[in-house]
Amino acid sequence: MREGDQEKVDPSRNIVLKLCRRFLPVTENYDGKKFFLRREGRLLATPLLIVLLVVETTDILFATDSIPAILAITRDSFIV
Repeated sequence: MREGDQEKVDPSRNIVLKLCRRFLPVTENYDGKKFFLRREGRLLATPLLIVLLVVETTDILFATDSIPAILAITRDSFIV
């Protein structure tokens, strides 16, 4: 791929981000290392929690995707 051919990534199109914003009230700003804040008696998620969920979901996806690759290399169930 050449330098000018890169596709722009829009993080707001991520399905995990959309689901989190639909079911969790999320603050606009980070607050140190906190995943949740309590404001006006409401529990709010911070963007740090959303980032963690997106990264971990991606990690699970790649781990699941690697299973067929391992099976293509070996049939030894101990290694898989």
